[in-house]
Amino acid sequence: VDLAMTDIMVTASMFANGIDVQMEWVTLGADPSQGRFGIMVGPSSTVQTLQDLAGVPIGVGTNTILEYVMDRLMEKAGVPADQVIVEEEKPEPKPKSERRPVAEKPKPERRPVAEAKPRRQSNRLEIPADAARRNDLSFLKGCWYFERQALRADAPGAPFLGMIQDRFCFNAHGQGTFTQRYLDSGREYSSPARASFSGGRLVLHHPAFRNMHGRRLSGTFTCNGQDAGTVCRTYTPDSRYLSHHGSVRISRRP
Repeated sequence: VDLAMTDIMVTASMFANGIDVQMEWVTLGADPSQGRFGIMVGPSSTVQTLQDLAGVPIGVGTNTILEYVMDRLMEKAGVPADQVIVEEEKPEPKPKSERRPVAEKPKPERRPVAEAKPRRQSNRLEIPADAARRNDLSFLKGCWYFERQALRADAPGAPFLGMIQDRFCFNAHGQGTFTQRYLDSGREYSSPARASFSGGRLVLHHPAFRNMHGRRLSGTFTCNGQDAGTVCRTYTPDSRYLSHHGSVRISRRP
């Protein structure tokens, strides 16, 4: 940059920071009609000359071109520097407004959280989801019942032999007893029983026992699925007496 138009303060600042610049001219008028600088006083003031301002506070912004011009004017008028008093006009502080207390919003009433209702225990036989993986038979503890029909299979048109109620009773380890009761006659027949998991299925088994007709009968009940989706099927390997082969409903109550 070879030439710049700026004010005296910017030029002085550039020079003070090591930039080699010089002022070629200053555009100040030679008389008031040409825009000369001056210091204004009130109409009732007794100040008539610059010398009358010695020791009198002069309102001017500090570090401005106006302060620079004032210093030069007072210096040219022969007023010592310690008699030039600068009084910068500062805005009056705003009165502090009283801080009104903020009304607290009422806290919403906390409604008591309803306790989760315990899951209603089903009377139906339901295999817990992880029982097979853990080989846990403790859910079988107690007695389980179901009813089925008994028919003669070796004689076409043979009469219905009646309803049978089967009952398994287990401990927490899947060991127990099996009881078969003919509801019409009230006769009961029992044998040991055991429960186990095989291939992810629950197997309930009782060995052979001799029933009222002298037949030795054994039985196996296989249950698949989990929780409410548990389905059990029964199989009795006997050619003369057919029981209800298919899905059965096993529950804790007769």
